[in-house]
Amino acid sequence: MASELVKDKNKWKVLGKDKEKIANIKEVSNKNGEVELEIELKKEYSKNLGNKISLVSKNEKDEELDKKQLMQEESGSTEGETDSSDKETESKAKKSYDVPVAMKTYDNRNSMANGAIDKKAHIVDDGETSEVTLQFKPLKRGSLVGRLIKMSVDGKDVKVLTRGSKGEPSKISFKVKGHPEKIKASVEVDVMNELAGEPSPQDVYIALDWSKKENERTIDDSKEKAEVERISGENRVETSLAISKKYFTKADNAILVSSKNYSDALVSAAYAKMKDAPTLLAAKDRLSPETIKELKRLEVKEVTIIGGEKSISKKVEKELKDNNISIRRISGEDRYETSRKLAEEFMESNEVKKLALVNGYKNADALSFSAMSTKENIPVVLVRNSDKNKELAAKVKEWKLEEIMAIGGRSSISENTLRLFEADNKTRIAGSNKYETALEIAKATYPNPKSVFISNGDTLIDALSAGSVTHKEEAPIILTKKDSVKFSVRNFINGVKKHIIVGGTNSIDESISE
Repeated sequence: MASELVKDKNKWKVLGKDKEKIANIKEVSNKNGEVELEIELKKEYSKNLGNKISLVSKNEKDEELDKKQLMQEESGSTEGETDSSDKETESKAKKSYDVPVAMKTYDNRNSMANGAIDKKAHIVDDGETSEVTLQFKPLKRGSLVGRLIKMSVDGKDVKVLTRGSKGEPSKISFKVKGHPEKIKASVEVDVMNELAGEPSPQDVYIALDWSKKENERTIDDSKEKAEVERISGENRVETSLAISKKYFTKADNAILVSSKNYSDALVSAAYAKMKDAPTLLAAKDRLSPETIKELKRLEVKEVTIIGGEKSISKKVEKELKDNNISIRRISGEDRYETSRKLAEEFMESNEVKKLALVNGYKNADALSFSAMSTKENIPVVLVRNSDKNKELAAKVKEWKLEEIMAIGGRSSISENTLRLFEADNKTRIAGSNKYETALEIAKATYPNPKSVFISNGDTLIDALSAGSVTHKEEAPIILTKKDSVKFSVRNFINGVKKHIIVGGTNSIDESISE
C-alpha cells in the first residue's frame, strides 16, 4: 500500500512501507504562526536531503499535497519528475519471442551437442536481461544414444525446467545481459563420459541470431494464470468415458470405436457432432462395465460402430442388443473407404461446401483437424499420397464442392495428388511437423480461444474422443510431447484462460501446465 502521513491521538505517524524510514515527527510553529511538521529521517535514508524535512500544515487539501511531497522526497524525486520506479517498470515491459540457436565449437563449427537442441530458443526479454530457454532431445549416433547430464553458462549451472524419461534435463533456462550473439557454455553428455571413463564436459558457444525474431508478443504479467483442467481415467477407455460425463447429460446416440485399431474413426468428429453423440472406446470383444453404465446414464438408444469386425466384433453388438440398444455400423474395406462412407452419410443430412483431405497415415493431422471439422461442419476423407485416388476423386466431383482443403504438407499430400480433386478453390493448412500443423489448424479455427485442448502428439488416442466435443468448448486441439511444449505452441496458448489436458500423467506430464 502507498505510505500515508496521519495524526492519531495528537501524534503524527507514517503508515505503510516508508514507516521504517522515519526517526521522529513533531509539530513546531514557524515565524508566521503556521504549524509545521518536522520530520526526521533515519540516517541511512537521509542521503543528500539532510536528516530533517519541514512541511507546513494549512488545510486538508494542502496536507494531501504535503503528504505527496514527503513521499516524493523520500524516493528521491520532486514534483514534475517521473518516479524512477515508474521509469524502471516502463523500461522493463517484457516481450517474448523465438530466435534461431546453434551450439558451436570455439572454431565456429557445429558442436556434437548441436544435434540435440531444438533449433529455436525461446526468449523472455525485459529490455535489460534476456532469459533464454532451450529444449533438448536424446542424440542418436548409430547404436549410441547420448543424453545431457549437466550444463553451465558462464560458469553457472543452468536452471532445469523439465526432465526426460531417464531423468536427463530436457528443457533448461538461463539469463544473460542484453543480446549477446555468443554465450560461453559447457555441456556434459553421458555417452561421452562413458567413452572417456571420466567426466568430459565440452566447451561450446551458444550462438543466437537476434535479428530473426519470430512469434513476438508482449507479456502481460497482470493476466491471471490459466485454469488447468485434466480429463483422464485409469486407461484410454475410461478417459473417453470421463469426456462423455463432462460434456453430455443425455444422448440418444453414441459413437463406438476400437481402443486399439482406431484408424477407421480418425475422421468421425463431424459425424459425432451431427449426432450430438459422445465418442467412446471399446475393446474388440467386450464392453467394459463402466461403458455399459455410461450408455445407460445417457439413455442411449442407438450406437454407431465405426470400423469393421476386426476392430469391434459381433460379440460387442450382442452386448449392446442385450441392453436394448440398436446398432449401426459404418465400415469399408479399409480406412479410406470408411472415411468416404462417413463423409457421404454426413452430406446426406448437411449442406456441405468444403471437404478436407488428410493422408491416411497421418493420424495426428486428422485428429488435429477435428476442431475445424466440428466448427465448420467439414467432413474429412483419407487419401493416399499417390495417383490411387481416382475412384474417390470421381465421387468428389459429383459432390460439386466450393473448396477442398489439403491438411498437411506436400510430403503428406502432394500437388499432383491434390490436382486429382475438383473444386472451385483449393487451400492447404500445414506446418513443418505434426505439432506445427496442429498449431496452424488451431490458428485458422479459433485464433483467440478462451480454452484449448492439449493432447499427446505421439499417442493421440485421447484426442479421438476430445475431437467430437471441441465445438462445445470452442477450443482447438494442441499437440505436445509428454514433457515439453514447442515454443511456438507455448506462445499461442499463453494468455488462453483454460487449458484442458486430455489424458493422464503417463500421456502428459504435470510440467506441461506450468
